[in-house]
Amino acid sequence: NAQRFTISNGEYQTFLSRHAYQKSLVPESNAVMKSSYLILDENMRFLNKGVKEPTKSILEIGVPAAMNDVYWDEASFARREGEYEWQKEDTALDF
Repeated sequence: NAQRFTISNGEYQTFLSRHAYQKSLVPESNAVMKSSYLILDENMRFLNKGVKEPTKSILEIGVPAAMNDVYWDEASFARREGEYEWQKEDTALDF
């Protein structure tokens, strides 16, 4: 149970303000993240993040069938610009 690690929106905004100088900071609130990620558990089941039970394992039924049973908010995924180019030129990190 991770309830004791929950922070308020105000605490989150304070954290963002305190670390705003970090170029690598990518702010994503709970509202933005909720259901905009596809997450697999250790059994290779998509998690439905409180909406319903996990899907059956993609090892048993395949990804397309599991995708039919997972709640994924594609509009939120697009708004947070979740799709990006995986192959990037080497860049020096500043941390």
